[in-house]
Amino acid sequence: MVPVTIVTGFLGAGKTTAINALLTSSSLRIGLVVNDVGSVNIDAKILAESADGVVELSNGCACCSINTELFGCLEMLLQDREFDNIVIECSGVAEPKRIVESFGLAASRGDPLSKRIRLKRVITIVDCSTLCAILDSRDIMEDRSDLGTVTEADRWQEGRGITRGIVDLVTEQIEAADVVLLSKPDLASDKL
Repeated sequence: MVPVTIVTGFLGAGKTTAINALLTSSSLRIGLVVNDVGSVNIDAKILAESADGVVELSNGCACCSINTELFGCLEMLLQDREFDNIVIECSGVAEPKRIVESFGLAASRGDPLSKRIRLKRVITIVDCSTLCAILDSRDIMEDRSDLGTVTEADRWQEGRGITRGIVDLVTEQIEAADVVLLSKPDLASDKL
C-alpha cells in the first residue's frame, strides 16, 4: 500500500516551499495532489517539475469534495504508475480532520482505493511570522476576499465554512497534525 501524507497549513505558511524541498532532495517516487482554491493552480505548476506525477484538484477545497474529486484524483494518479509515497497539498483553508475522516470512511465502505493507499500522517505547517496575529484575530473567513467566494450555502453552515473564525480553522489544522513544522521562525514576533 502506498502511504499518503497530507500537508496542510494556512495561506502563506510555506506548504509549497516545504513540498518542493522534499521533492528535490528525495530519491523516492512521489506522486502529488495539489489543491488550490484559486482559478489558476499556481502551486501545481511550481511543483510539477519535481514530482513524479501531479494531479490538480482545483474545483474546490479537498475537504469539501473529498468523497468525489480527491479520491478520483488519487485513482488517476495511480493509473499505470507506482509511487513510494503520495503527498496531498491542501489549500490554505482546508479542514484536515474532514480529509482524515474520509480515509476511514472509505476503508469502512470497502472502497477499492483503500486497499491501494493508506493515510500515513498529517503535517501542518505553521507560519511563525503570522501565528500570533491569527490567534489574536477575530476575523471570520467571510471577511477575507482572498479565501474564496462566499455562497449562500456557506453562510448557513453552522461553525464551518466561510462564517467560521480564521483562528478556529488554524487551530483545527494544528490539532489535526501528527507533525507540526514551524516555518519562518526568524520572522516570529517576540510574543511567540
